[in-house]
Amino acid sequence: MELLEIDSPIGKLTLEATEQGLREIRFGGSNESETTRDHMSACSAAAGFHLREARRQLAEYFDGTRRTFTLDLDSEAASDWSELVFGRLSEVKFGETTTYGRLAAGEDGQLATNRARPVGTVIRTNSLPIIPPCHRVVAKDGSLTGYAGGLEAKRWLLEMEREHA
Repeated sequence: MELLEIDSPIGKLTLEATEQGLREIRFGGSNESETTRDHMSACSAAAGFHLREARRQLAEYFDGTRRTFTLDLDSEAASDWSELVFGRLSEVKFGETTTYGRLAAGEDGQLATNRARPVGTVIRTNSLPIIPPCHRVVAKDGSLTGYAGGLEAKRWLLEMEREHA
């Protein structure tokens, strides 16, 4: 596991990668002493590649020039249910939003309408915010609801996407 702390328009982000891919994005700086700032001198080659690629793609996203991510992810611990939810979430287009209920209902009936709360739990515990775009999920009335990076970060992400859509 290797870490990289980067600055972004929504504050510091700590990226964590393994040789398999990007594993986690945390809001704020890291408390870990081995965190590097803008260099990865001690990283394994593969983890370093994943961190550099994530930094590059996130920078493009924040500039409004990237709409989807093509990163290798280390999602070894993800459940089938989480993968189903994140798959559905990845279908929400750049600049658009959906609700927990619509995400749970889906178009093909795989997720039942009574699953809005379990869907919310998966989204709330998303270890890779922004990549599966959990910031695009809003309340039934369209209001912004909780986000790991805070509501200001969620608002900024949604406004940036609308501006560049």
